[in-house]
Amino acid sequence: MKSFAVFVFMLVAGAAALQAQAGLAPTTPTQTVCTLADMKGDFATQPQGILTVGPFAGPFSATGVIHFDGAGHFTGIATSSFYGHVIYPFHADGVYSITPNCFFSLVEETLHIGFEGFLSSTKNEVQMMEPDSGTITTNTLRRLVNLACTNTSLNGNWVLNGAGTDITNGNHTAQVERLTFDGNGNMTGTVYTSIQGALGNTTVTGTYTVNTDCTILGREVDALGNVQHWFAVLFNNGEQLIYNYSDDGHVFAGQGRSSLN
Repeated sequence: MKSFAVFVFMLVAGAAALQAQAGLAPTTPTQTVCTLADMKGDFATQPQGILTVGPFAGPFSATGVIHFDGAGHFTGIATSSFYGHVIYPFHADGVYSITPNCFFSLVEETLHIGFEGFLSSTKNEVQMMEPDSGTITTNTLRRLVNLACTNTSLNGNWVLNGAGTDITNGNHTAQVERLTFDGNGNMTGTVYTSIQGALGNTTVTGTYTVNTDCTILGREVDALGNVQHWFAVLFNNGEQLIYNYSDDGHVFAGQGRSSLN
């Protein structure tokens, strides 16, 4: 072992000597520096978790889009469900800050809801939590990359999954949907569900509208005539979305991605 350690030392010393002869300085990792301008633009947002105090204590979820001005202020719109009490449109306005080491925080000034976390290395995503003793809530921001959206932005085959709670009866639900969007505001597909562990599936048809800010309003009707509305946001060059049920009595959030077949 001693001879091996000497050999490694000689290799390192030799490499350093060669660097010195070539006039090269030792390399060090590049430190990313963040500023307010790194958050300029539009981001999809999806906070979800549990509120432990207050009149709406219980499950919470929301989906929306936030417009950051690059100078410390933001505006936005979302569907928010507080223990099944849906607010749409929920207009979000507030302030944000970011430190040189990419620690990010924001405060929505209507309900005084705050989140904090870190900007990713690509500067296209922020992972956060709500630093409040009355909440158990996380949030992810995803950059929209300046999409200009219309109904044609949502087309072809997609797979979606989500989970949540029906507040009216306490049932917990998970589901996977395989949907086909025609680019003209119509969709068809199949939904596979687990409701309190009971498995099932049904066909669905529906309509949707994609707004210029890449938010989506959807309406699904299953084979039994049950109607479900949802609010979504497209991101990642139109290849992914996040969504939230927007009917009272539901706290349900999910995500989706375009698929090949």
